[in-house]
Amino acid sequence: MTVYAPAVSAAAGETITVPVMIEGLENLAGLKLVINYDETVLTYAGGAKTPAAAAFMHVVNDRKPGRLVLVMAGAQGIGGQKIAIFAFRFTAAGDIRKETMTELHIVESQLVSADLKNIDHDNKPFRVAILPAAAQGSTALKK
Repeated sequence: MTVYAPAVSAAAGETITVPVMIEGLENLAGLKLVINYDETVLTYAGGAKTPAAAAFMHVVNDRKPGRLVLVMAGAQGIGGQKIAIFAFRFTAAGDIRKETMTELHIVESQLVSADLKNIDHDNKPFRVAILPAAAQGSTALKK
């Protein structure tokens, strides 16, 4: 099982969505992710559960710029091969003058099954490219 996000890009000043994906998901009933990001490049603008995680409750602690804590829990486990469970929204800094790559790093994670057992998993950093303001639109980058 792997927690990751597809690589995405946005123009400077634009809002971008970074979906949290889980590959090889079986019986997930809860999770905690602590994510660090460069607050000089990205500003947290909110987030939402995806339809796959509609039955889960969630809380995002964003009190400290550059650090997010996402906690989700549900009464029943969910599963699937590649599932987006949450979507973070960020606004890219408006003063980016050259293409800038940044990453969101999962520094702590816990996945829990419906029978309250920890689920072994890997984490991959989330890659985000910020293009100069003259660039148009956001696109998904190749993995």
